[in-house]
Amino acid sequence: MPIEFDCPACGQRVSAPDTARDTTGPCPYCRTPITAPAVPGEPATVAASGEAGPAAAAKFPETGEGGLLALPSGQLDLGAVLTESWNVMKANAGLLIGSSTVTLLILGLVYATLFFTMAGSLVASGRWPLPTEPPPGFKVAIQIANLVLLPLYWGPLYVTHELMTRGSSDLGALFRGYRHYFTFVGATLLVYLAVFVGVFVLIIGAFVAAAALSLTWMEIVDRGYGALDAVRSSWESTKGHRLMLFACLLVLALLSSLGILACGVGIVVTAPIYHIGYVILYRELRGLQGGVA
Repeated sequence: MPIEFDCPACGQRVSAPDTARDTTGPCPYCRTPITAPAVPGEPATVAASGEAGPAAAAKFPETGEGGLLALPSGQLDLGAVLTESWNVMKANAGLLIGSSTVTLLILGLVYATLFFTMAGSLVASGRWPLPTEPPPGFKVAIQIANLVLLPLYWGPLYVTHELMTRGSSDLGALFRGYRHYFTFVGATLLVYLAVFVGVFVLIIGAFVAAAALSLTWMEIVDRGYGALDAVRSSWESTKGHRLMLFACLLVLALLSSLGILACGVGIVVTAPIYHIGYVILYRELRGLQGGVA
């Protein structure tokens, strides 16, 4: 059974396997070297050496060797992460593989039930072969299932976390996420929103960068610049006008694409419009007259 005790330095509650009694290692919160109590209920003590940091962490027995679980060193070492992950996996393969298997079985059962229910109803109504586009009701059912099952996706993480911090866990931990159901839903929405905004910013940034360099070709045509000079000149010339330039080029490109829709023949009419607008934009930004006689 895991033992729990308060760190004598920072007061945080520390959990460790029963085999960690009377062993020494750094507190996972404040990094102060502490000695776990030999008897449950007794207080932990600050290690006599008074050392802290990676040097003290090195004195901790590794997972599976009968001591405390390996605690943070404050450093990211890929080799150490992979080695420790494999050690924990070997020592607890049954529980870890079992937790993932149970999770997949539950998820598979729910989604398979929804699919076969939909398929059965469609076949019963004479709709065969099945349509490639699922009916709206099925889409709604899938979204509801996603919401209901959301904490279960993180069930194996609960098992792993308990195992790594307390030294033991069980399959019941798979469902502990439902204690924080709305937190999971809210966090998922926020993460998706942040990712969407990030992708949107990257896409817009890419288009703005393309607009900033879009006059490169005119610098070559008009001034005969070399590649680097043309790129540099385009970048300088578009400063302060990149968003508007992007919008103008986008409209010109859309107009040009209309020719492709007309069986491709119309491109001979719309492409020149794009080129004319392109030259006008270049001349305007160069301080030249926008039109031509």
